[in-house]
Amino acid sequence: MATKKKGVVTSFGPVGMASKTLYDAWKFNVTVDGMLQETIHTFVIPKVCGNLALLGTRTVVKPPIPVPVVFLGVDRDCATGMITIDTGDSDSSAQLVVMTAEGIGHAVEAGSLEDPAPYEADLTFRIVAENSARDGKIQRTEKEVTVPACPAPPAECTLALNGDDFFVRQPITVNANGHWVEDGFALRVLDGKGQEVERLVPGPELPYTTTFSKPGLYRVQGGATNEIGEEAGCEATVFIRPRWNLRPKAVVISPTDRITNFGGVTGGSGEQVFDSSVAAELDLEYHPTRLLGFEIGFLGGDVDAHRKITSGADSVVETESVGVTMAHFALNFHFRGRSGVDFFLGPVVAQVDVDDASFGETGDWQGGSDTGVGAQLGLDIPLGKATAWSLTGGVRFLDAEFDNDAVTGPVAMDPLIANLGLSFGF
Repeated sequence: MATKKKGVVTSFGPVGMASKTLYDAWKFNVTVDGMLQETIHTFVIPKVCGNLALLGTRTVVKPPIPVPVVFLGVDRDCATGMITIDTGDSDSSAQLVVMTAEGIGHAVEAGSLEDPAPYEADLTFRIVAENSARDGKIQRTEKEVTVPACPAPPAECTLALNGDDFFVRQPITVNANGHWVEDGFALRVLDGKGQEVERLVPGPELPYTTTFSKPGLYRVQGGATNEIGEEAGCEATVFIRPRWNLRPKAVVISPTDRITNFGGVTGGSGEQVFDSSVAAELDLEYHPTRLLGFEIGFLGGDVDAHRKITSGADSVVETESVGVTMAHFALNFHFRGRSGVDFFLGPVVAQVDVDDASFGETGDWQGGSDTGVGAQLGLDIPLGKATAWSLTGGVRFLDAEFDNDAVTGPVAMDPLIANLGLSFGF
């Protein structure tokens, strides 16, 4: 205790204060702040004397600094291609990153973001918060969430054509349905030999219209690729018919009524025989529909005629070539299979002309002409799966006769014509 009188301070050393009654005093604390604890000194100053007195001292240990709180919720919406990130009540110091497959982190913000690769890889999101403890050490807390890659829709491909049987240069519409990524659809066309005649990578804008300039059986193939590189194929076949057929042929003309009896031969009788002979023919057919064909053709050649005149015991035999030409029109009905073999039949109208001929001793032969009617049937067999050429053959019968001054009654040729050749479709 100390006193001060007339500027002189007198100390009495530690003393105790006592009073029979309560007295008023000022009380206050002085805190000494340490790293791990606080020391609190409590002082009082009685109002009656103004002396400072230490009332007591206590030590308070500081509580540890709490670890930062973090929360992380992630939702990957495969349907919309968006990722929603929720950090909830995480400490304000938290930093959010997304880890790539290569282990590289990129800072992102909570909220919604566009999925960079929904079908290609798992994504790992990590939120980290840290602070300094009283002992100088860094306190760190984190939360990690991995969202798996979305299951990729399977690659699918279905081709749809506007038919499977067309003529050359007839437009064909190709469409496709299924699932593929952008630029993940391809289209190609193979001929009957498996050779590629058209390739479009990436595929064309659908629907796609194309044409074929050669007849044959073609395969249209499509390919689809999904988001993770899986592939699926699809195929459709289409048969291309020729619109025109040009048929050069070798023919055998066989008159079915080949014997002609001569009447009025002086002193005797005579007969004439037509032999089967080889000629050439060229036909052209146009197909307005798959079933019908309009054919025109021309045939030209010589038919050998044997003439025998008998008078009593004597006879004279002579042989001469007689020119024969035929121009015909036929209406063909076609029955073509998927193999390309084409069977056809139909009625025929033909102009048959037989030339004059001189037989010498037995007299002259006067030709004639007639419009004959009949029927024909034929067959075209392709020479390959990817060729415009076919082997063609058939028979034709005509009812044709004409008048001749040297012969009693009309001359009936009624030719049966067998043919074999090639057919070129275009």
